[in-house]
Amino acid sequence: TSLLPEAVNYWQIALAVRPTAMPIRLYRKCISNLYYMRVYEKRQSCVLGCKNETSCGEVIIPDEHLYQCRYCISPDSQNCDITGPPDGIGVPNTDFLLYVSAVLSERCKNIDTVAYAAHCQQEAHLDRPIAGHVNLCPNALSTALHDREVLISTVKHEILHALGFSAGLYAFFRDDNGNPRTRRNRYNKPVSLNKEHGYYNWDQNTIQTIIRHDWWTAEGMISHPVHIMVTPRVQQEAQRHFNCSDLEGAELENQGGDGTAFTHWEKRLFENEAMTGTHTQNPVYSRLTLALLEDSGWYKPNYSAAEELLWGHHLGCEFAKKSCGEWIRNRREKNLLLAPFCNEIKHDGKRSLATTRCTAERDSLALCNLIPYRKPLPVEYRNFAFLDEIQDENAIYYGGSVELADYCPYNQEFEWKAPNSTERRDSRCELDGNFAPNQANSILEVYGNQSKCFDLATFWTERKCGHIRTFLQYKAGCYQYECSEGRLNIGLFNGSFFYPCYFTGQYIHIRKIINGWLREGVIICPSCEEICRPEHFSFDDKFGLCQETNKNEIPEYFLGNQLKKNGMSIVDEAIVWGKRSIDPWHRMTCCPEAIFTVIEFCQAQGPRPLYSYPANVRGPHLDMDSVALWLMSAEVINGSSMIIYNQQMDIYACVHYSTLLDLHARAFQRPLSLALLTPVKPTAAVFKEFIDASRHVFLPLLVCNQTLFKSDLIRLINVAKTVELKTPDKKNLLSSISKSAMIKIQSVADQAKRMLQRFENDGVKKIIHNSLYCNGHDLVNNDVKILEQFIDDPPLSLQEMKFLTPCTYDGFIKALPEVYEKLIKAAQLHSTGTLFCAAAPVLKLKDCNNHSLDDDSTSATSMNFLDENDYTRNLTTIVEGLDKILFALLSGEKLALWSVEERKSLGKDLLKKLNLLRICMQRQSAPWKKVHNNIEDCQLFGESVPRKTTVNDSKDAMLCVYDVEGRWLKCKNYKGKLLSFLSSKRSDSFPSDYALIQYVMAQLTELCSIVYLAKYSDPNELRERLQIEEDDFKMIINLLAEIDVLKYGWMKEKMKKENNLGMITVKI
Repeated sequence: TSLLPEAVNYWQIALAVRPTAMPIRLYRKCISNLYYMRVYEKRQSCVLGCKNETSCGEVIIPDEHLYQCRYCISPDSQNCDITGPPDGIGVPNTDFLLYVSAVLSERCKNIDTVAYAAHCQQEAHLDRPIAGHVNLCPNALSTALHDREVLISTVKHEILHALGFSAGLYAFFRDDNGNPRTRRNRYNKPVSLNKEHGYYNWDQNTIQTIIRHDWWTAEGMISHPVHIMVTPRVQQEAQRHFNCSDLEGAELENQGGDGTAFTHWEKRLFENEAMTGTHTQNPVYSRLTLALLEDSGWYKPNYSAAEELLWGHHLGCEFAKKSCGEWIRNRREKNLLLAPFCNEIKHDGKRSLATTRCTAERDSLALCNLIPYRKPLPVEYRNFAFLDEIQDENAIYYGGSVELADYCPYNQEFEWKAPNSTERRDSRCELDGNFAPNQANSILEVYGNQSKCFDLATFWTERKCGHIRTFLQYKAGCYQYECSEGRLNIGLFNGSFFYPCYFTGQYIHIRKIINGWLREGVIICPSCEEICRPEHFSFDDKFGLCQETNKNEIPEYFLGNQLKKNGMSIVDEAIVWGKRSIDPWHRMTCCPEAIFTVIEFCQAQGPRPLYSYPANVRGPHLDMDSVALWLMSAEVINGSSMIIYNQQMDIYACVHYSTLLDLHARAFQRPLSLALLTPVKPTAAVFKEFIDASRHVFLPLLVCNQTLFKSDLIRLINVAKTVELKTPDKKNLLSSISKSAMIKIQSVADQAKRMLQRFENDGVKKIIHNSLYCNGHDLVNNDVKILEQFIDDPPLSLQEMKFLTPCTYDGFIKALPEVYEKLIKAAQLHSTGTLFCAAAPVLKLKDCNNHSLDDDSTSATSMNFLDENDYTRNLTTIVEGLDKILFALLSGEKLALWSVEERKSLGKDLLKKLNLLRICMQRQSAPWKKVHNNIEDCQLFGESVPRKTTVNDSKDAMLCVYDVEGRWLKCKNYKGKLLSFLSSKRSDSFPSDYALIQYVMAQLTELCSIVYLAKYSDPNELRERLQIEEDDFKMIINLLAEIDVLKYGWMKEKMKKENNLGMITVKI
């Protein structure tokens, strides 16, 4: 019930008209739809007569609003008369009559039609519309809060068509002096009628058709006509909005047919302006629309009622005059943001590829609406020559889902779809009804009238017990905000406080434990001015507007490592409080490499680190005191080893727990542990190596300690006897012993006697008398010293660990670096796996014996790591044929690289990098052989050949060959899908070989997943279910045979025989 009043009230505020002196009366409809108009009269006379009823849209107009019927049976005035009811009283003190209906008409049967409207009659003096109609389609009306904004905007939109924004009224526009902009005939009507469309044609001073001769498309430059409203104020507003001084005016829609074309602004240029041809998101009535109404000559707009249009604002003539395809291409080449357009594919026709973004106004989440069409797009709207992940020839099928926007893709609001749910959620941040259920609120969003959309620096993740979930659909989220103390502050769901934004682009690192899962994300702060205006600050705020913060004024506990360097980051409150922050970028600065550390449990100070190696690896926020507390708090058995994980610090630890014995410690025990801290979960092989190494280095320590401790036990027992018997030669010393000290000595001696029995075990005797580890120490009677320690007040502090193992402690510390390097080498075997499922490699890359054909072998060990500082682009030059080369390697075919001796260094570099991308259980070297050497057991190798040798000179008909010099490739053709991600790439798609290798390795994850599934199911059934192409299945079977040759080897050989296809030769 409030839709219509609210819409009408907006236009009453926004527009003023010259008041009419007389009540408004309307003409009756003519039977023949024809009428006579005499030059000296301003009232019309129907030919043959008037209809019994006159309607405006779906509403029958009452007689009180109508003139009496005037009719003529011929042009002669003698044949004219009046009939029917007399003139009605009309509607006084009124500028416009709006007749409203809610009828399920024929037009309403189109599911996309919410309402429609038109003007019905114009006044005679200035041609201003004085009556119009709006029909609201009942099937489209809704009381849901989600629909209210759209419905109100739609009603306002339709009313505006009736008021003047209509192709049927442009020819009646007047200038500021009241003169017609379009020439008139002697009957005061525009001179030309467009019979095809049913409206009068306008003159060039209102709308011009301009040919853009440099309209870029993927097929080349073409000529493209555009229709532009060129009236003075529209031209001025368009130039101001786009910051383009030579812009002819504002472009009108050229698509959609009658009712859409010419009657709306061009969707490509004015996306969410409410007077574009289709509603998509956040409709606003801008100054441009009000300018058109003023240029009609009928209205004086109140420009303060205009709403801000951000789309295209100040993007210049390149945006306003060129195709969006050219804009996207140029921005990509310059490595600039594509906004307001985008090129992320929403879906490829089979699966969703979408990630959320923010709209320009930050009032909603949005998805890039780039989708595939069933047919190629019209040539003038082919905006992409190529797209990532899409073969070039298929780019002509891709465009934005809004056709009126010239198929230009952009970020658009959306609705969440949940199966078997009647609830509706859309992506607007301002509606609290869009809250996801608690269990589905993956990124801790907050919806409501104090929420905005904020970009995310990384995907949110949650971790628990080694399991990791990554929320790949989110690159933006809705969060609560407040403006206070001169800055923007951001709040999360169930948050205890707001996170301050000190700088534009600052990172807010969130780490919270939710239901036992560690939830992590990074929010990027926009500029304060973008969100907070003066009216958003409270009346008593000490600043009242955004203030730039001096870095020196930021509280110390908000200073993460990144902020200390460049003022770009703060961290979550669960991390920052305490004496030091634990860095949230766990793998970047917390524990970037493995660390060896020795921890002791001190009875006075608690757990504390004794030694770490390497000393310079530890990140600036890795708190070793916290690590010590974590490691020593585990309830374990002495002598045991285990792997434990810390969620907060996101580090794993292989830990060996032991105990040294100390006569003066509580229960004689001094707990000690050795730990390998690592950012990735250790493999079973690494853990086994750690256990063996720990026991080996601890053995000398324990032997020496127990030898010394046994001698101390014997001395203590002897001292106790002396005290008990009051031995004469100790008379002076005994006289100073208090009664309480004597009781203490006796009590400890009793414990020592029981302890001494443990050392009578034959195995222990054998160990502690091993002279390789201990020299036996000085066993001279030193009873006085022990006695002094018990009567000292206050008691002496415990000795340092090294004094408990005087013969072996230094050797123990010196041995740790060697052990560390051995463990790292074991771990590197795991890190060379390129195919991963979760955190475990499906296929591990292991070293094998190098071929000894010559000194040019490229061993697997040299390929364990990528060098991120390698900026060479040798591999990128063959990226257009890399899918065929990888197919050969992954399907088990042999591949040779041929080069003349002078270019061998280039060939070896390619050989080295291709060897990394080759997946196998037992990694062979990739040797470079002399001409006459045989390498029957090598799948990948290089070979020096004479000049003018071609790939067709190979004696092995089934050998794949790449000629490094001529860049010719002879191989089997690849017709699968799993490697198709390379088919659309060019050599300039990657800045370096390092980037290309990283990209390929990441993309092989999908192949990994299928191999992993096939390992635990029937490969043939999986092939049928997933519709795997034959070439892809060949790769999968080859990799399965690598894992288990006995189980899958026969399948590999069978496919080899069945698919023994011929070779092709291509130029790369």
